[in-house]
Amino acid sequence: MNIRETEDELFQEWRKKYLDQSFVIDGCPNPDIYLQEKRKVVFVLKDGNLGEPNPADILDDRTYDQRDELENQPNIWWITLAKWAYFLKNTSDTWELVQNTIKDKQSIRKVLSHHCIVQLKKTWGGGSIANDTLAKVVINDKAEIIRQLSIYEPNFIIACGNGDHLSTVFDCKPSDYMKTSAGVGYWKIDLKNKLCFLVDYCHPSNRAGTKIKGIIAKGLSFAVLEIEQNA
Repeated sequence: MNIRETEDELFQEWRKKYLDQSFVIDGCPNPDIYLQEKRKVVFVLKDGNLGEPNPADILDDRTYDQRDELENQPNIWWITLAKWAYFLKNTSDTWELVQNTIKDKQSIRKVLSHHCIVQLKKTWGGGSIANDTLAKVVINDKAEIIRQLSIYEPNFIIACGNGDHLSTVFDCKPSDYMKTSAGVGYWKIDLKNKLCFLVDYCHPSNRAGTKIKGIIAKGLSFAVLEIEQNA
């Protein structure tokens, strides 16, 4: 089976655990482009912002396909992640150039089509999520999370504000935690008998001031390059 078929088969099974809740289908927006990437990168966010359940509905059973959104009409919210992704392939470019390049839905779609974007928590979210909720997710859905990430055979998994939780999925130990020269943390993990790096980074919605957004965006690409060089 190809990536999309394998994803869909997994989500059919995963969905059964949450029949009375909204559910996010996510992963690889454009498998053809992703498979051509020499360095395969998966971004893992916290949860899909589907909003609070509707109290008027006994069962809030919405299903939302994030892959279709990203490949067709991505919300402008994705612009920050798109800028991070742009630097992964264009490390030497300036922040000013990136701001002028990544500025609309078409440019967001083009950049993010090279990567996979996964929500750690698949059920409804309202823009923020408590740590204890994520802790329950990694316990309840550990097998499915590993199974999904294994589909993509990534070289890098970028944990966006959820590194503590995602590292427990792979049974990472504190002694396994390493840092780049700039202090970006990461772990080496074995995913489908392949070496993969789990990078402990911030969330795109972090409250950093606008004056340092370029540093954060470019900082990820520098971290990935250093980890590759030291591998």
